[in-house]
Amino acid sequence: MPAGSASEVFGAFLRLGLTSFGGPVAHLGYFRAEFVVRRRWLDEARYAQLLALCQFLPGPASSQMGFAIGLLRAGWGGALAAFVAFTAPAALLMFAFASLAPADDSMLYRAAIHGLKLVAVVVVASGVLGMARTLAAIALGALAGLLACRTVAIPAAGDWPVAGTRFGPAVYLALFAGGLALAAWQLRTPIAAGSAPTPALLAAALYDPVWVEAVGSIGDVAIVAAGFVLQVALRMPALGVVLWCVGASLVTGLLASPVGS
Repeated sequence: MPAGSASEVFGAFLRLGLTSFGGPVAHLGYFRAEFVVRRRWLDEARYAQLLALCQFLPGPASSQMGFAIGLLRAGWGGALAAFVAFTAPAALLMFAFASLAPADDSMLYRAAIHGLKLVAVVVVASGVLGMARTLAAIALGALAGLLACRTVAIPAAGDWPVAGTRFGPAVYLALFAGGLALAAWQLRTPIAAGSAPTPALLAAALYDPVWVEAVGSIGDVAIVAAGFVLQVALRMPALGVVLWCVGASLVTGLLASPVGS
């Protein structure tokens, strides 16, 4: 049963629609931070499962993910509310930017747009890190179980090193079964089964196009690194990270521009 209301979903996605700068890959990072970490509407396993499905389907993954989260939270009304609330602000802003772009090609305008690209790098990188941590714990548990199975070498008949010999086979079989059970238990969730490639896909997108399109200098690297620390270590809200990246980009652009230009 849905646990929330369409109005609740609309408010949450409207906030994201007004502050989630960057492309679809960056949006997926915002969604994880908002609905997995902050609001806890779904866990890492369910989020990764949905993300794998959205990556598999044709079309924009972030729009599909938002629709799916709204559907899980508040049914079909929540799905529609999520889609409208998240998409409408972006559509209106696109019209506004399209009308301003031909008239404003100033250094400040270009620096502000560049700062928004740096925001996308920070958000996607933090999302990749968060999902990789979860998958790493599962993978290590499964590997431990498989290694336990691998190290149990069944001796030849009559050569059991366990005292009493009668219980030797049972001990070895119990060790083997325990290791196999540990591996199976670690791999039981959708995040391990169907979504293991998801962080790799996001990492690939983080490099190209997100990093390649945004980072072009040592100064950009410094801005992104500071923004990453602010979001991951200091848990600064997304809007604060946006203000930092855009502001730093503007200052960098002013310092780099010729005097009097």
